[in-house]
Amino acid sequence: GWSDGFVRCFDPESQAILWEIAGAHKGRVTSVYADGNYILSGGEEGAVRVWGRTNRKLLIQFHDHKKDVVSLFPDISQPHVIHSCSLDRSLCTYDLKAESKINSHQTKNGALFGMSQRKDNELELVTSGQGAPIYFWDCDEINPVGEIVYPYKVLT
Repeated sequence: GWSDGFVRCFDPESQAILWEIAGAHKGRVTSVYADGNYILSGGEEGAVRVWGRTNRKLLIQFHDHKKDVVSLFPDISQPHVIHSCSLDRSLCTYDLKAESKINSHQTKNGALFGMSQRKDNELELVTSGQGAPIYFWDCDEINPVGEIVYPYKVLT
């Protein structure tokens, strides 16, 4: 993802552009995830966009965040479900089959800089940042189900 709003793929050896998605976002592209199914992109305007992997056409978009999307990826157990995390202190979960938001969570303070998903236990989402603990989120609960108090900035 680039500051001009494009998503580009480069050849690792020649550095030549293999393909690009022009104008993927109105401002900077702040996060990208790609796998065999699709390409996910998040922008500074708070949009989450899903692109076709082979044709790179826009499939669906969501506009629930108000600031930069800092992390996004598909669910470990359900690839049609995607999770996103934003500097606006929110995380959202979307169902691509139903084309809708499943749920969202909000931290009370601090800033979120990263998110991951546990591969054990209940497959909780784990968020990190600054000014807030490392939180563990379950899709079925409104509030965090666990936290680790850590006074330093965590980027990932």
